[in-house]
Amino acid sequence: MMSFLIYSFPAIFIAAFLIEGYWFGPTITLQNVSGNAFLCIPFLAIVSVRLANYDIIPTYWSPLQLKGFTIMKAGYDVIGLHVKTESFKADSPLEGYGPITGIIVKDIMIEDIHAHVMQLDKPLNVGGEQIKEIVIGPKEDDEPVGLTPDVICYFMIIPEGLNLDSKDHEKRDFEFVDWVNVNKADKIAAIQTNA
Repeated sequence: MMSFLIYSFPAIFIAAFLIEGYWFGPTITLQNVSGNAFLCIPFLAIVSVRLANYDIIPTYWSPLQLKGFTIMKAGYDVIGLHVKTESFKADSPLEGYGPITGIIVKDIMIEDIHAHVMQLDKPLNVGGEQIKEIVIGPKEDDEPVGLTPDVICYFMIIPEGLNLDSKDHEKRDFEFVDWVNVNKADKIAAIQTNA
């Protein structure tokens, strides 16, 4: 990213110089460039360094904030992403299950929080019932599940008969199990877990 910015800003500056030179002639162009160079070069250097420090995560846009006002809501597409959940508490109800892996198949909203339906690679046996899908959602809504490491998410079981296509979901509609860490799954590890 840094090298792209280092090359692109001077390219824009040179293109502007050539266009201005064509329209106004070399004398006026050189006067304008020499007068503006003291302002433009430091400005371009600062902007290049600032923009190069952004972490770019594929399929994720950070919210653009201007003096405390959010201009754009965070959004990311993780459908089809293979993730794993791991309990981080010693007394967790999920402690004996080890890492639970699956694919995110659907996005849903739960009380204005982006949550995801995860289809499990291997069904969970909970009280004699085979659970094939669960809901995971980040504790902080702006954290992209599976795209940043160790996102703390709630792990909830979908009650039988619940319509996931409905737009009005609340946390109480689901059965909360525990808080878990969610990471992108290593496909080899997931295959070994299911073997």
